[in-house]
Amino acid sequence: MPLRGRRRSTREKHEAPRVLGIAAAVAKWSRLMVRNHVRERETWHGIRQRCYNPNNTSYKNYGGRGIKVCDQWRGSFKQFYADMGDCPDGMEIDRIDNDGNYEPGNCRWVFYRDNLRNRRNNRHLIIDGRKMTVADWAIHFRCTHSVLNHAKIKHGWKDDVNYRSADLANALQKLSAPRRLVGSCWRIIDDQQRD
Repeated sequence: MPLRGRRRSTREKHEAPRVLGIAAAVAKWSRLMVRNHVRERETWHGIRQRCYNPNNTSYKNYGGRGIKVCDQWRGSFKQFYADMGDCPDGMEIDRIDNDGNYEPGNCRWVFYRDNLRNRRNNRHLIIDGRKMTVADWAIHFRCTHSVLNHAKIKHGWKDDVNYRSADLANALQKLSAPRRLVGSCWRIIDDQQRD
């Protein structure tokens, strides 16, 4: 405890206030976080947990299905990081082949929206030789995915059969869906058939 009349040393006079010390600590922590690749480490830890820990809630969809992490990645974060690099902001890891393992040729960084389109339970349609999810076709035809799902289910369309735009137009005509939901689909399909 300083005495009353004691003069402050030069060091004490020029010392930063306590508040700046906290800001500096936060900045240092942020630099450490970037340098230690926290996001990539969390991803690496997560894929190993999903594949090898039966107590993990996602184990049944990964390890339970026989999906594994390649030997190089399973034992070494450095190797995982060397192969995958930095995780760009807003992206997550994705397996290109959903039934394949976590390995260098089968993994990539993608946005969450794109990762949702690469799931086992997605419904697909093949129209005029192009295979896309129902959600992607809905965006393409500017209508709701529920209208396309309804047309697909009502007419018994299969996932592995190629349909023509005309088939979709006929299916939409027979739907009892409100015209406002189907209307933009009509215009686009009609335009494609005229071309």
